[in-house]
Amino acid sequence: MGSLYESCCEHNTLNLSIDDAPEEYQKYIDGLIDKIFKAQAAPEADPNLIRAYGTKLEQGVLKGYGKKLADVDWDTPDYHTITALQSNIWHFSAAKTYTQLKDMSAALVDGQGNIRSKNDFKIEAGKIAGQHLTWLGTEYDTAIASGQMAGKWVSIQAQKETFPLLEFDAVIDDHSSNICPPLNKIILPVDHPFWKKYYPPNHFNCRSTVRQLRSGEVTPDKDIVYPEKIGAMFENNVGISGQVFPPDHPYYVDAPPHVISNATLYMPIKDQYITAYKAGDGTELAINRKTVEADKDDLPNLIKVGKALADKGIKVDILPEIHAAETDLRKALLPDVKAGKNPDMLLNETDYTELKTPGEPVTYKKLLSNIANASKQADRIIVELTEEYDTALLRQAAIDRFKAFPEINDIGFVTVDAEYIEYLRDKMSEG
Repeated sequence: MGSLYESCCEHNTLNLSIDDAPEEYQKYIDGLIDKIFKAQAAPEADPNLIRAYGTKLEQGVLKGYGKKLADVDWDTPDYHTITALQSNIWHFSAAKTYTQLKDMSAALVDGQGNIRSKNDFKIEAGKIAGQHLTWLGTEYDTAIASGQMAGKWVSIQAQKETFPLLEFDAVIDDHSSNICPPLNKIILPVDHPFWKKYYPPNHFNCRSTVRQLRSGEVTPDKDIVYPEKIGAMFENNVGISGQVFPPDHPYYVDAPPHVISNATLYMPIKDQYITAYKAGDGTELAINRKTVEADKDDLPNLIKVGKALADKGIKVDILPEIHAAETDLRKALLPDVKAGKNPDMLLNETDYTELKTPGEPVTYKKLLSNIANASKQADRIIVELTEEYDTALLRQAAIDRFKAFPEINDIGFVTVDAEYIEYLRDKMSEG
């Protein structure tokens, strides 16, 4: 991958030195090299390296965009675009880390198949780390440019009734690529398919942009001279896709899916959740990014119930599923959860909760069975009802389950009308 980022505008490349690297990078790399040599193998993922790269690249994409999540409302195009860009950056950082670790592991053996001495390995592994640091410079530049153009696309969409046309604006000089100059001055409607493929950036270190026009002469298709080749990674409008680094990037080759899917779990905890709903009083329903990306079958049910709870003033976080083997992640993100268990929600930042949806018909026996099964995950349980049901029987089901399962403290029901009915063990015993 030595020529990974060979491109046109070489003068615009940021080659990071150790001084510009993520904090403590060199010190940590030295320790990682020792660890790999001792084990004679590298791990699939390294949380600190993922965080170092993810943090640096996220800074770049937000610098380009010009806004942070805290600056925008949760239900706006800006919010959705920024969250997509952030998730993509962290997936990429996990893939970059995996590639670096794989290359460092391979360096344990020389070209003749002999195991390298510790000193020789340190030299080779250090070169690999240095190369990844250099590549980080181009990746950082790409994050800035992509963030800038993604933010611009959101504005373009908001203003397209006033400015219905876009003009491609390339920088033409001795450093220009052979990709963008042929596209210079092309004028097309904002929603023309052309912009799905050729909206900048179109290559690493791309300096092109677009200009919004109120009016102008649309370029006829016959007059458009398309570049001979544009990298598959850049056949993409980052403002539409939210992908700074699409899956075509070489880092993703052979990267295990779970390494990529876990990537956002290394973000700062507060940034791992995306607001999906706010009640009138501001109470939030937030969903962990990994849960959103996994597109779980029961996610619509969780969102429906979460909204009903938020409307009652209960803060809801829909949790990620974390494999039992990921012990460090579980300790950090699911503290006090039973080993191997994955409750669905955290309410008011304190109460782990499991959701069950019995389906139709809702029989009394099915209610009891669902509550019993939910108790294996959490001591607070919510049952979503998909048909009308007698509230007296709901109360009786709660009493029955409290008697049979002393670990259950709270049983709630969300009705078909999104009403929340709650039964507390302490209150029931008082009555």
